[in-house]
Amino acid sequence: MLPAPPWAYTLKRPAPIEPGPPPTLTLVSERANGIGDDGEWLARNGLALPEYEVPNPMRGEPGTLPPSIPPTFGKYLLVQAIREDGFNILFYGADYSGGRFVAVQREDTAEIVALFDFEAYAHPPGTPAGERAFTAQRATWAALVGSVLLVGHAHHADARGGNAFITALDLGSGELLWRSAPLVANAADFVVHRGHVLSGYGAGAEPGHLYVLDAVTGKTVSKTRVKSGPDYLFLRTGQLLVRCYDTDYVFELRHGGG
Repeated sequence: MLPAPPWAYTLKRPAPIEPGPPPTLTLVSERANGIGDDGEWLARNGLALPEYEVPNPMRGEPGTLPPSIPPTFGKYLLVQAIREDGFNILFYGADYSGGRFVAVQREDTAEIVALFDFEAYAHPPGTPAGERAFTAQRATWAALVGSVLLVGHAHHADARGGNAFITALDLGSGELLWRSAPLVANAADFVVHRGHVLSGYGAGAEPGHLYVLDAVTGKTVSKTRVKSGPDYLFLRTGQLLVRCYDTDYVFELRHGGG
């Protein structure tokens, strides 16, 4: 099990990620959506998260996993499987609310090159016993950047500060390189772009924000207000497409350094 993380922004060591000029998010379009028609928005824009469909026996869903991906880890279910640049990032948990364990598997040989137990990331110190069942933070998304694994942890209950982080770990050792400030990432995904992490945080119809983090240090570079909680973020040809609870956005990514 990994040691308990810090619960505020922390830089232990710069991540070995190539830096780049910070992007400025310039609004291109903003359009109200039908609320709940996420699938239509994804299809209309030709978008999909880079995932395999995992088996869900309770729903009778067989999934789309290749035979090389284990559907269980001991008593834990495979709850998410991300495809990324020759690797699979696999999340195992007690239920489909998120992962406790995150494994990184080579796609070509099926070798598991890293396996991390994030149980110590579930609750900040002082969490009341009566709240632990519904405020457990589980791994919700991850990205592999060279030898660095970026992992998001969040829950969707009322947040009082110690929630919705992104953490950078050394893939080989599990060493914590940095941890973001809280309340920066509870969307379904985040994206990495030219040395920066673009993420979103918010809840339903309440105003939310998009964040730009320095991928080397984890420091928040900028924050952009949106009308409601972000659900999905996608990069496409110099633009950031964002699906929020009740509004769809397109931003142009402009870089001061070129």
